[in-house]
Amino acid sequence: MNRVLFAGVLPAVALALATGCSSPYPDEAEFDLGDLSIAEQAEFRQQVLGSLDAGWSFMLSPDAAAAVQPLGEHLDELSERLDEEPNEPADLALMYEGEAAAELERAYVTLIDKRRSTREAFESEQAEARAELEQAHTELAAEREALDEELAGIDAFVADEREVVEALEAKIEALEARQEEVADSILAAMNEAIMEHELPIRALSQFNGYSWRSWEADNSRACADTDNPLVVDARESHGVCVMVSSRPYRGDDTVQERLDPILVSGLLDYYELDETLGIRARFGRRAPDGTLRGDLDEARDALNDRFVVAENRYGTRRDLRNEEVRLDRRATSLDHQTQQLDNRTMFSGGHTNERNALSSAQRAYARALLADAMGEHVQPIGEMSDDHVFPLGARRGTAILVTQHRQRGITRRMETILTLFQVELDDGYADYERVPVNPEHDNVDFVRFRGEGRDEANQVIYAALAEQMLN
Repeated sequence: MNRVLFAGVLPAVALALATGCSSPYPDEAEFDLGDLSIAEQAEFRQQVLGSLDAGWSFMLSPDAAAAVQPLGEHLDELSERLDEEPNEPADLALMYEGEAAAELERAYVTLIDKRRSTREAFESEQAEARAELEQAHTELAAEREALDEELAGIDAFVADEREVVEALEAKIEALEARQEEVADSILAAMNEAIMEHELPIRALSQFNGYSWRSWEADNSRACADTDNPLVVDARESHGVCVMVSSRPYRGDDTVQERLDPILVSGLLDYYELDETLGIRARFGRRAPDGTLRGDLDEARDALNDRFVVAENRYGTRRDLRNEEVRLDRRATSLDHQTQQLDNRTMFSGGHTNERNALSSAQRAYARALLADAMGEHVQPIGEMSDDHVFPLGARRGTAILVTQHRQRGITRRMETILTLFQVELDDGYADYERVPVNPEHDNVDFVRFRGEGRDEANQVIYAALAEQMLN
């Protein structure tokens, strides 16, 4: 419970408990404005005394504080019990019988019922959503299985033709790798010569292989342009002459004299590999027949023809791949939905009204309980007179003086304000005719009163005093 009430009352109550016997004391009290300035006195008389509707006083019993202590423990235990969330209402073990207690019981049961119904609805929705997701996963698995069977059917139907293609591709890849080795070795040798002979050109960063041309020739006539250092005479071994079409470097005669022999040293090996591989097809042309690339073109044609027959039976590869993409996206979506479902928690604000009603009923019960207990330890004395004099009862102890007036609140509406003043009757006032009440120092606190009648006002004050004692 929240306990913010009359901060100045407890010391007075404690002092009252420390005193015992009664003796003659002044039986009246009045406001003493002597410590205020002339302007402050005028303001107090006009704005406070001039607007009072009523005033009264009462005495506190010395055993009041001890009487309310067990109630504080009860209210703390009650708060803990009300914060729990059981499936069924628990026994609140209330210490007060009355409408406030009955209302608290009703609000408590209503909140428990609301929580249970909300939880049951949430669990039902979760179970329904989970069942829908499981069904969707089952349907997806069936579609995936059917698709896999169709793809597997196509793969099996073209397996022989694909094997031929893959074998030729492997052979071509091996020979292309050999060509790269030849080019790399020539590049390294040329860069070494550039460094060794201090040639005035930059080291070569790359050499991607030979660009060459050849022509058939026999021993009856020499290769054309025999003086060209880029021509290789391969008439005896291959029946051709081969020439490098372009140099990967630029330079004067000295550079060419050093690098040309190195460049042409790998030409024949590269030429032999090209002849085996077949010149790459360009501009729609096919590789020459009898070469590996030519054989690969024919094998791919056979594979494509076989794919046409397979797709007539199982469906086109494009449609099947699109279906595979669709199923993958659907699987991702279902996984996301499942994760969202697993992370979903019950909305805690679904019973805010019931929780607020319980809190309000809890506060009302606490006020009623404390006011009822304090009422047994408070003795009313009497009413304030028209000239603002309070009766005290002429005995030692703690008296509380109450004034009631109306003023505009924050919302500009008129509110009833109960102001409390604490008067401690001790030996210091034994010879006084009236006990002086300082309007500033003896002012304990004030409370807004929204009820009607003196009894309700006293209930609010009694509860406030008891709450202060507990604090």
